[in-house]
Amino acid sequence: MRRIAMAALGLLMLTALSAGAAQKPLPSFTLNDLDGKPHSSETLIGGGPVLLNFWATWCKPCLAEQPKLKAFHAEWAAKGLRVLSISVDDPRTAKQVKPFVHRQGIEFPVYLDSNQEAYRK
Repeated sequence: MRRIAMAALGLLMLTALSAGAAQKPLPSFTLNDLDGKPHSSETLIGGGPVLLNFWATWCKPCLAEQPKLKAFHAEWAAKGLRVLSISVDDPRTAKQVKPFVHRQGIEFPVYLDSNQEAYRK
């Protein structure tokens, strides 16, 4: 938990420090939410700090970190930090994502990156 909090703090500091500097544009990509609705990278990221979490249902360490991400989201969401969860499950295992999210009670947004378009950028 402390490691995630430190990463978020580092992200916030980096964002604050680089606000005046030239920044690389956000790569363009589209991800589907769990209901199949597409969302562009610009819409997903929006303004403010965002923690992107790439994971997969077959990745045991990824599954183990989900409760910590839930707690992190509960603590930091009211302060403006958003958690976006991006599953890189391929089409064969992507159907397991939605049931997993519901079983775990994950409340932050979860998107599918089955072809790993966002992950590669």
